[in-house]
Amino acid sequence: MPFAAMINDLFFSPAMSTQAEWSGVGPVRVIQGKPLLSADGLDGLRLSPSSQVIAARVDVRVTDVAEPLPGQTVTVGGRVYPVLKGAEIDELGLTWSVPLGKGVPV
Repeated sequence: MPFAAMINDLFFSPAMSTQAEWSGVGPVRVIQGKPLLSADGLDGLRLSPSSQVIAARVDVRVTDVAEPLPGQTVTVGGRVYPVLKGAEIDELGLTWSVPLGKGVPV
């Protein structure tokens, strides 16, 4: 099985991924990372120099989201999260790891 097919299997496994709504794109499957905590116990990890607060990360397939853009939103688990700058693509160009700001209830 090619590696890309295995990645697709992960994104369609209900045990590994969840349905989300990506603004400007539509429904996608995402793999949610653990919420991040900073050393001072505050939600999120403060980054410099922009001081953006990353509350969580999600992975999304490039075939679903060609380029995650700051200002887009991701709705997942009853919360809306803003997409932050700094999305990283994996070395094979199959998935994005996308930083999200603090979510608010829908």
